[in-house]
Amino acid sequence: MQKGNKKRVAVCFYGQLRGVKLLENHFTKWLSKEYEFDFFMSTWKTSYNVNFPFTDSEYLEEFDLKDFKGNPRVAKACYLINKVVRLKESYELQNKFSYDLVILTRTDISQNFKKLCSVLNDVYDITKQVDKPVVSLAVSLKPTKLDNENVVELTHDTTFIYNQDGANLHANLYNLIFLQNKNGDYSGLESNNGHYIHSFLYCHYNFLMLTNPLEELSRHDGSLL
Repeated sequence: MQKGNKKRVAVCFYGQLRGVKLLENHFTKWLSKEYEFDFFMSTWKTSYNVNFPFTDSEYLEEFDLKDFKGNPRVAKACYLINKVVRLKESYELQNKFSYDLVILTRTDISQNFKKLCSVLNDVYDITKQVDKPVVSLAVSLKPTKLDNENVVELTHDTTFIYNQDGANLHANLYNLIFLQNKNGDYSGLESNNGHYIHSFLYCHYNFLMLTNPLEELSRHDGSLL
């Protein structure tokens, strides 16, 4: 639902908070004549002093999730994706509206804002033409072999841009993989650092998948992703 003449975008941060520099110096500069951004975050309790105008945020007690071979952070990331999207949904229900678009990203990744707005335009326009979940990825998908099975690989889990259907379905990833075991056993979870499970979700729910690089930078070393 548009706010005035602006389309409304929910920016959902997930994962461990590894610093506040980008919150203070990058995301506070997301100003646009076309888009109104609301920010949500679900993370673990932290010692960082967070001073950022979130629409809603939560700091959870970290706990051990069922451990699968490979990257132990994958299940926790999926859990926080579920939680932050639910924060967004709760705010929508309370205020009786629905966001036009949703960005799912991390606090340690910056994006080229001009490119990001261009991708928002594309996803918004495409959503008007198709009746299915849509995701725009910052990196290309590629086929690979995992335990002699064909899977679609995603090199990293940095920024996802969704229509409403896509974001709400991504919130189901934790349940789909780690509770319902829809992806079978986890003997190969370490492949691709576990990120292939995102593309498994896209295939499972028949997403329309786009690729649009965002010139992302890592907070850790300033490298281009």
